[in-house]
Amino acid sequence: MKVIDINNLENVTLKDPQWFLTYWTIDAGVAWRTKLNAKFPGLPIFGASSFHGVLTPEGFKRGAYALVGEAEDEISVEVVIAEHASDLRERAKKAAMELQAKISGRAPECILLHAAPGAEERILEGIADVFGASIPIFGGSAADDDVSGKWQVFSGFTAHSNGFVMAAFCPAGRVHGEFLGGYLPSRHHGTITEAQGRVVLTIDNRPAAEVYDEWTGGALGPALRQGGVVLGETSMAPVGRVLKRVFGIPIFLLSHPHEVIPETRALAFFSEFFEGDEITLMRGSEKALVTRTELAVSRALNTDKRQLKGSVLVYCGGCVGAIEHAMDEVCASYLQSINGAPFLGIASFGEQGKAHGAEESRHGNLMCSVMLFE
Repeated sequence: MKVIDINNLENVTLKDPQWFLTYWTIDAGVAWRTKLNAKFPGLPIFGASSFHGVLTPEGFKRGAYALVGEAEDEISVEVVIAEHASDLRERAKKAAMELQAKISGRAPECILLHAAPGAEERILEGIADVFGASIPIFGGSAADDDVSGKWQVFSGFTAHSNGFVMAAFCPAGRVHGEFLGGYLPSRHHGTITEAQGRVVLTIDNRPAAEVYDEWTGGALGPALRQGGVVLGETSMAPVGRVLKRVFGIPIFLLSHPHEVIPETRALAFFSEFFEGDEITLMRGSEKALVTRTELAVSRALNTDKRQLKGSVLVYCGGCVGAIEHAMDEVCASYLQSINGAPFLGIASFGEQGKAHGAEESRHGNLMCSVMLFE
């Protein structure tokens, strides 16, 4: 595999390229997509836009970059793109059936998913309807610089701001993956007593925003009374639900509060909840957010050092916003953990993955996921 700056394509030598996974920032424009498709007609060329930068072996950079699969890697990829629909689970199911037909009955090691933010849970369900609940699905939701909806996913000459792209990876070797948060649980916990999708109305029968504000010592500030977006105020304090316990250690799925609804003091998140969900306030630190990718790699490989062909990293854009000054350090830390293998990473507005020991892939926030190609 090889990582390339797409705008400097003329200066790169590739060994029989087979596919291009691309991540880019909005200011990179779209002309490079036409150029790449024209130069490599018929190859899978796909990807999603990223928040404030792309994670590369040389650091966190603006622009358009690609992870290129070459013939010697022996990794085949098939891709399907679709627009969202009112019945998104059914739409995702049809797309997954199309993907299944493209791989001609082969069993993929994993699926990479990139979607516009909004209802990622339904897409995961649609994929599971076709490939089974145990299929490892990793990915991140498309992002832009300011949450204004300029994000895109694309495959070939087709791009959508309200759609999804899924890619099935069928390698000769193995793909190792992991999905984790890197936040620690606090002493505060409660039960969701009323929820409507991604809006939590009450925790322990009290307005959700009031409870969260008490747990965090007043993190919501004026928004508790006035309502409004609280992304920055809450990025170091998501809520977690236990996905699995491994040797007694809880693995948490994280959810990021992003808005207070003033009329009811409800709290809106970037992932959905159900009544009866038990939640814990989580706490993060800059150090943990810098080094958590190392833990993801260690868990994915069961602490063994392996020679990798390459890797895909998904890293939450909300965490980038909290530690953007340290993102070059994140890239360097990850590069060291994979022994210098080529990698490309997206800063996403939602993350998907299969956690260590978990039975199915899930959608969360403020998390990271890794795909490691052996």
